[in-house]
Amino acid sequence: MKNVLQINEIYSRYDTYSEKSLSGRIIKVENIMPLLKGFSAKHLFEVKVIGNSVKGKPVHSIKFGNGKTKVLMWTQMHGDEPTATKAVFDLLNFLSAADDFENLRKTISKNLTVQIIPMLNPDGAEIFTRENALNIDINRDAKRLQSPEAKILWDIREKFNPDFGFNLHDQNNRYSAGKTFKSAVISMLAPPYNKKKTVDKTRKKAMQIIVDIRRELKKFVPGHIARYNDDFEPRAFGDNFMRRGTSTILIESGGWKDDDDKEFVRKINFLAFITALTSIASKNYKETRFKEYYRIPENEKILFDVLLRNLIRKINGCEHIVDIGINRTEQVDEKGRIFYKGTIGDLGDLSTFFGYEEYDLEGFEIKKAEYYSEKFKNIENIEIKKVDQELQDGKIIILVNEKIPRDRPFELPFLVINENDNYDNLIKTDCPAFFSLYKDNKNHYSVVNGFFRDNYVTSSQKTYGIVLKL
Repeated sequence: MKNVLQINEIYSRYDTYSEKSLSGRIIKVENIMPLLKGFSAKHLFEVKVIGNSVKGKPVHSIKFGNGKTKVLMWTQMHGDEPTATKAVFDLLNFLSAADDFENLRKTISKNLTVQIIPMLNPDGAEIFTRENALNIDINRDAKRLQSPEAKILWDIREKFNPDFGFNLHDQNNRYSAGKTFKSAVISMLAPPYNKKKTVDKTRKKAMQIIVDIRRELKKFVPGHIARYNDDFEPRAFGDNFMRRGTSTILIESGGWKDDDDKEFVRKINFLAFITALTSIASKNYKETRFKEYYRIPENEKILFDVLLRNLIRKINGCEHIVDIGINRTEQVDEKGRIFYKGTIGDLGDLSTFFGYEEYDLEGFEIKKAEYYSEKFKNIENIEIKKVDQELQDGKIIILVNEKIPRDRPFELPFLVINENDNYDNLIKTDCPAFFSLYKDNKNHYSVVNGFFRDNYVTSSQKTYGIVLKL
């Protein structure tokens, strides 16, 4: 069949289809309910409730097209992995639009029946956590089927009997595409169905689709597409769906520099979905050499959020040259807002690693953070009149008398702890990333909660403090 995909034009017009009501890292079922209602009113789609979560929240499916080949897509089986959820609503907007891509839409709708589960784990999504309300990882429940969400997904597979499946996830942003500095924007996998990693016709088709996706996406993110580890996991849905005859493609949404909310990664997902559906609908994948799949570099965990190179560390009068890798992990406060917690990921010779931010600090000495001279009764009473001066003096830690029940964000670039907590203030792996960088007896830079800060730049800098419960 003639290739009707116009990926460059679709890329340039993505904003036309992007669902503006979905943004940020926290997407809950209440955010998608109005959209589901809107799509249910369109004759193109069939929207229905296919079950309920542990806590009784509805799990929906959306069906599109009336073709012979069946495709199942599901998102957010891990509640803290919302990127593909946003992207499938972009896809639905594209499928229901009326513009000059109508031939592509007709190709998809005439040849495919696509069923989408846009949020399999609404309970986990509610509190931004991987597991469901039973604290079960749904993607390790494909054999026992003890969670209602796992039963829903398995029942849909058995009743719908899809030819192709798309298992849509997020991975953290510290994976690279091979042993390079290039982040893995997406990683894909045709999961094996046995320990031998046999390639039968079902798995071969999944590999061919992945090769087709990569061919199109590398136009926009060359060198940033990876292959996920293919160790057999007998409890996972992808491996079991493959065994049952569904050619399953895992897509993991990774990282892109300065894209904390993964909005660019979302766009790449959207393009991946359209590419895959077009390849399946046109059957063009049959001409694709599946062995090209093995030429996609495996993803490697060799990236840090921040990498500081060639620092001087003095211990017992001796100087040592060290690199420090810093990671920032997402946390959720009591108001449901994302904040970051920076920790030292590794320390030593990190010459084989890379960072989203890298700084060569030859000649700079690392020193422990100092304590602010004044103690405060509670967090609300904290008032720092000369923030820049305190940072230049290396005074990054603030003590309060108030009990701290949980970690929370702090609007100023400081670490806030209870005065009675046992804080070692050590510079070592897994410790909070707060320290100062001196040269010629001058504190030029501070690392505050994993964010690198120039102490002599007065303009706004991306720095977030934190209140820590130790």
